[in-house]
Parts: sequence; structure tokens; C-alpha cells
Amino acid sequence: MLLSPRALILLAAGAVWFLLGGRWPLCLTLGMVHNAVIFLILLDDWRRLRATATFVVQRELREVLALGAPNLVRLTVSNPTRSSFHLEVRDEPPVEFVLDRRDFVVTAEPGATYALSYHVTPPDRGECRFAKINVRFTTPLGLLIRASAFDRPQTVRVYPNLLQTAQHDLLARRNRLRQMGLRQARLHGRGLEFERLREYRSDDDLRRIDWKASARRHELVTREYQIERSQHLLLLLDCGRTMATRPHVPGAGTSAGLTKLDLAINACVMLTYVATQADDRVGLFAFADQPLQFVPPSKGRSQLYRVAGALAGLQPRTTESNYRTAFTLTGSRMRKRGLAVIFTDLLDPDSSERLLANMRLLARKHFVLCVALSDYELDELLAPPPGTVDEVYRQTAAVELRQDRRRALAALRSQGVRVLNATSRDLTVAVVNQYLELKQEGRV
Repeated sequence: MLLSPRALILLAAGAVWFLLGGRWPLCLTLGMVHNAVIFLILLDDWRRLRATATFVVQRELREVLALGAPNLVRLTVSNPTRSSFHLEVRDEPPVEFVLDRRDFVVTAEPGATYALSYHVTPPDRGECRFAKINVRFTTPLGLLIRASAFDRPQTVRVYPNLLQTAQHDLLARRNRLRQMGLRQARLHGRGLEFERLREYRSDDDLRRIDWKASARRHELVTREYQIERSQHLLLLLDCGRTMATRPHVPGAGTSAGLTKLDLAINACVMLTYVATQADDRVGLFAFADQPLQFVPPSKGRSQLYRVAGALAGLQPRTTESNYRTAFTLTGSRMRKRGLAVIFTDLLDPDSSERLLANMRLLARKHFVLCVALSDYELDELLAPPPGTVDEVYRQTAAVELRQDRRRALAALRSQGVRVLNATSRDLTVAVVNQYLELKQEGRV
């Protein structure tokens, strides 16, 4: 136990009485009375603070946390004693976690239980460890301080962001998917099998209007087709060196500090969830210079957990990606035509050339969607006017990189590849919306 600043001030005040006792003897008596009172209060504080050993302090959180998203942590503090105390509570999460709050101040009444909560945002996947919960106790008079550390070791795993799937499920039930920026996933489109006629909507394709039925009803009528289910969707995840950067994007929110691979993994999880909800078969193939993970296409909610589990341990490599091997193995493992979604980065001209040289191995058998994080790093370099010679050189190099990237995107489109250019802020939403659009077009 420690003396509080208040106790030190009171003891210093008692010393003043003794200093004055040399001139006025009555002050000596007052000083002894003063110190005796302080001693009795300190003794009472000491007795009360000893009882804080019976406090119950616990932590509750999920065993699996979501990468790059706020995860709720609950602390409960129970006071079984007959005294009230002022508490200062501080948890010890992993040092690399981002917290929205660190300290709590509570006045714990006798027999009461208090719930405290804060959020942690993990920047990396893998296993992490929570340590102690530190509590400083003081009585209402506050002359003594007792610092206690409640040992609550807890190991958690950080997985790709599964919280967004729960949010999607909730908003889908309330018909509010637009709050996430997502299209309403109506499983009707340009499939092969006619399903029904319905009233024309402003966003309908004019080619789907049934003019004969419209003439009979004297209003525009649209033909609706049943989209084919149980189609194959394979997620190809590039884990090479170009996906290891951690771009700083203003306004990125919880995506700030994540690598490009982390952002792509979160998008893969959400896309897997939406596709399994649409009854499609989803698979995963992660690669760098060699194959890393393969999950055969399947459907159902269990497939979401298989894919998320395979993604959880992936880390970017420092090597160049071998697209030829990856696309060749994709063709041998996924023989039925389907949609192949490749997550990669086209900022490096050399890696872009290797991707273009081998894309035909994939595009000749499957419809390919290439998801490339946009060149926002270049935008940051080109935004301010150059003030020095070094800045002129950097901006010149950035312009050349942007031109190379745009040529790579154009070359992919010329091979029949659908290209999605998205920032870290809207990557997940853009990928899911593109999938739903392809679904309505009958591409999947």
C-alpha cells in the first residue's frame, strides 16, 4: 500500500504544528492530536483496503477476434465487502492492439457489480495474449492506495473479419443492405430459365421489357429469370511481396494499418459469406512463389468457416508470385467452368507483366474478375505540387507507374477479364456488389 498525495499533505500539515511548538507549547499538543487522528484514519483505511483482496474482477471476450475491426471486451468488477471504494481500472491487452479506451474510474458500492467495456482493433492475424487487469483502490477518505494486479491471462486468435457477415445478416433481415453500401441480393437476373413477369422498375435493363405483355396491360412489364444456383466460385489470393505494403489512406477508419493482403482477406470472407448465401460453391486458392492453401469448392455455412480458417494463418511473402503455377493448378483443380476472382496488386510493372503473360491460362476456361487495389499511393505522391528536385523525380516516377498500371488494366480487359479497381475503404463492398452484378448477368 502507498500513501496518497492527500495523506502526505496532511502529514506535512502535522509537522507545521511541531515547528510552531517552539514558540507556542499548545501547538505541540495540537500536533500530537492531529497525528493521532491521521494515524487512526490510516489504520482504518489499511483495514478496509485489505478486504479488497476479495474483489472479483473478470474479463469476457470472444476467443476469435476480427482483424481490423472493433472487438468488444467486457470487464466485470464485483465488490463483496461492506465498504465503498474508488477504483481505477486498466486492462492489459496486447500492446499492438488499438484501443478506444484504456482507463475506467468507478465508485464501487458495497455488494454491487459493475460492467465496463471497451473495444480493441487487432492490426495483425495470429495468436495474441491478454495479461493482467490492474486496479487501484482508495477509500472515500483516500489516504492510502492499494494497487492490485488480477492475473487473467487469456490467449485469443485474430481471424479475418467475420463481424461484417453478422452485420450483413442483420441488415438483410431488415432489408437495409444499402446501409453497408451493398446491393439488395435478389436472386433474379438474366439466367436461362424464365421465372415470371413483374412491373417495370427504373433500374431494369430495357432489353428485359416484354413489349407484348406491356401492350396488353398498358404498362411496362419486365421478364424475370431464375438465376442458376450451385455455380462454382474460386477465390485466388496473391500473397506475394506486392501485397505486403501497409498503405496509409486518409479516412480509412479501421482499415488503416492493414496490409493489402489483410484487406483482400477481409473481402474474401465477406464474398464467401454472400456467395454461400446464394447457394454457390466457393473455393479458395492462396499462392505466392508456391501454393499455400487450397480449399475445394463447396457450399453451406460450414464452408465459410473452412475458408476463414485457411485464410487466418496467411501472411504476405517476400518473394515474387508464380502466376503460371497458380493458374495451371487452378485449371487442374477446378475443371468445371465458373467465376475466378483473383485478388492482386498491379502497382509493380514487372509483376503485372507476369500476370498478363499467364492470364490466358485462367481466362480461357473461366470467367475472371481481377480485383486490384487502386493506385491511391500514387495519388498521394501526385497531389501536392513539387517543391524540390527530389519531389519532381518522385512525381515523375509516380506518373510512369500510373501509366504502366493503366496499360496493365487495359490489357486485362482486352483478354476478356473483368477488372475491379477499388480503394481500401470500399474494397469489400465493391467486390460483393461486383459479384452480385455478375450473378444477375448470368456470369455465375
